[in-house]
Amino acid sequence: FDETYHTIPVTLTQKDELGERGFSLYSGEGNVISVKLSGKYSALPKTYETDKITAYADLNQVQKSGRTAIEVKVKAPDGCTVVSQSMKTIFVDADEQMVVNLDVTPFWDNNSNPAEGCTYDYSMAKLVTNAVTIIGPKQEVVKIQSVRLNVDLADVQWTETVMGDVELLDENGTSSFAHVRTDGGAEGYVERRSLFDM
Repeated sequence: FDETYHTIPVTLTQKDELGERGFSLYSGEGNVISVKLSGKYSALPKTYETDKITAYADLNQVQKSGRTAIEVKVKAPDGCTVVSQSMKTIFVDADEQMVVNLDVTPFWDNNSNPAEGCTYDYSMAKLVTNAVTIIGPKQEVVKIQSVRLNVDLADVQWTETVMGDVELLDENGTSSFAHVRTDGGAEGYVERRSLFDM
C-alpha cells in the first residue's frame, strides 16, 4: 500500500552547533513537505498522524555566510519506506553571528493607574537588569538602536520583581527582528509605598 502525507514540517537540527561556528540563520525555517510512504496497511500511519513522520535538515552543512542548499532527510515509521518527497533540498540563509550588550530603557506602563483599590507611589520603580545580551545575524543586529523594557504596573500589589517584555527597536522605533534573540530576560523591581506613609 502507498499513502501520501502533507504538511510535514522540516526541522532544522544542529542549531546550537551553527552558533558555535559563528553563524546565525535569517531565513530557511518554516518549510513543510509532502511525503509518500509504502508499506503494509497496518504499518502505514493514518493520514492525520503526520507526527509519526520526521523530516529534518542538518545545519552542519552550512559552512559560510550566504545561501546554502541543504539536504532534507525523512525518517519513516517502522515497517514503512519512503517512496518520494516533495523537496529533497531546502535553502537557508546564514550570516556572521553578532553578539552585543545594549542598555535597557524602561517603559513603566500604567504608572499612574495602580491596581483597583490601591493608592501607591511607583516612583521607586527601577530596573534589576540594566542591559541585555543580543545574539543574531549581523545584518539584523547592526540595525538595533535601542532596547526597551515594557513593564506593566497595573497588577503590582506589593514590593516585587516584575518580568517585562524586551522590545528591540531600530532608528525609526520599529520592532521587526525575527531572527534575533536576547540572552536572559529583563526585570523591573517595583517598590510599593502607601501615599499615606509618605
